Amino acid sequence: MTPDRDPMLAAIDAYRQAEAAYVQFVRSTDDDEAVDAFTEEHLTPARDAIIYQTPHATTRAGAAEALRAALAEKDTCDPITAPLIRAALAWLDGETSA
Repeated sequence: MTPDRDPMLAAIDAYRQAEAAYVQFVRSTDDDEAVDAFTEEHLTPARDAIIYQTPHATTRAGAAEALRAALAEKDTCDPITAPLIRAALAWLDGETSA
């Protein structure tokens, strides 16, 4: 990570890369133990970095991407949270309401 890289963007990128590698690995094997080991080695650390060591966004882009990532986790947003996140994201993205 470069010093000027937003820590939140870096964490989200690392998680997405780990998630993509996980999906590819799962498709390549039927070995549940290998999948568990892969998960613990690759996906869990990236996920845990966001959950337990949540980096602060240091840019508008980092804040917006954090909101996008939250919305992508559809099963974790209740009916009121998702619209609130979308409203904040719209402002960050420079959209205006009609």
